[in-house]
Amino acid sequence: MLEVLRSVNPSILLSLIVGGVVIGTIWTSVRTRHLLHPVFLISVGFFLPLAAATLRLSDLQASHWAYETYALALEAWLLWLVFPCVWLASAGRQDCWRPPERSDQRQGISAALMWYARILGILNIAAIILQNYLTGGLPILLVDPEVAFEYHTATVPILQILARASFAACALLHLAIYYRRRVIDVVLLLLVLLCPLTKLARIDLMLSAITLVLMNAYFPIVKLRSRKGFIGLAALVGLLLGLVELGNQRLNRFGRFSVSYGDAIGFRGYRGPAEAFAVAYGYFALSFENLDRFVKENPEYRTRGLLSFSPLFNAVFFVNRLTAGKYPGPDTIVDRRNPVGPMATVETALAPFYLDFGAGMAWVPMLFYMLVWLWLYSHRHRGLSYVIAYAGYSASMVLSAFQGVVAAPFIYQGLALALLPFLLPRLSAPPTAVVAGRSS
Repeated sequence: MLEVLRSVNPSILLSLIVGGVVIGTIWTSVRTRHLLHPVFLISVGFFLPLAAATLRLSDLQASHWAYETYALALEAWLLWLVFPCVWLASAGRQDCWRPPERSDQRQGISAALMWYARILGILNIAAIILQNYLTGGLPILLVDPEVAFEYHTATVPILQILARASFAACALLHLAIYYRRRVIDVVLLLLVLLCPLTKLARIDLMLSAITLVLMNAYFPIVKLRSRKGFIGLAALVGLLLGLVELGNQRLNRFGRFSVSYGDAIGFRGYRGPAEAFAVAYGYFALSFENLDRFVKENPEYRTRGLLSFSPLFNAVFFVNRLTAGKYPGPDTIVDRRNPVGPMATVETALAPFYLDFGAGMAWVPMLFYMLVWLWLYSHRHRGLSYVIAYAGYSASMVLSAFQGVVAAPFIYQGLALALLPFLLPRLSAPPTAVVAGRSS
């Protein structure tokens, strides 16, 4: 095995990724008869940034990664690309999803569920503002760039469950808009979507945006081929460019400094409008460089599964709080990392897997989280709750090249809040999923 790893170089890894992404996406798209399946999503969110990282477009990158880093990349290629391709292809051709009629109230959501979505959205906004005040002394940290930069990752125990449930509130509000078409729900959805920016928390906005894209694929409010679809696509591009500019402004403390992000990372490629390509490279591709540095810094220290499976212990039972902080958490990663610089500090979802099991057994949590994703995908036709769970979970997996969001307890706490009404018969509606040619 060591000899195989010694023979791996960026060119070979790039070839494997490009071949796997192209062949896998085409094959699974033909078999599933749609595009937004796990293979395509993980290809865009994880493997394309990994492929870009192998091009070494930044002066901050080392000429060669550690063998353990290549081992992690190959394990991810096998379990997050090849394995789901084979799984989805072997499942046979699937019937197309037919969205339920918006005018059919018998298949819609109940008034109680609609009000639950609104209340959750309001509580989410209130929790974010209150958390801002408790951590940074201001309800909107954005008004003071220094405070916002210092406290944009700060949270308050218990309160953070609601504050980080933006993606869950967005999913439910999307359903409310789909079936009831009320202006109040549209306004509330926009507020929930943008409220994390009051503390410059971009990852919550990205989670919500990806969740909404997937929800719209199953319950289309904006049809991509319509005029509204083009407007929505333009708005999405504008939002991405806005996030890029927000990142630049945060780096420069909103005018206090004047630093080009592309210059800061020594980006040697085409930087794009507002340095969008350089920023995207720094946010996602350089995360793999940080992973390599993390691997080199931690050859022996292990947390033995406590980070990878933190949701099992901390999403409900709060073991970290009960043990007075002795349970390893995100701070363990932060304390042991050695990022390329303050402009790119994260180290992908593979970092906690490596710190738990090393390169030799990191495939265990990789396989676990992929199996959960494939199970949700295969059951998404069963009803509203399955679509919501698939959309929210997919958003966390798509961001695997950025952070280990999929192993963060707040994702599952948010999903629990979104799925809670479906466990209560009086709040939930009967399954609405209908596929062409049969009911599921």
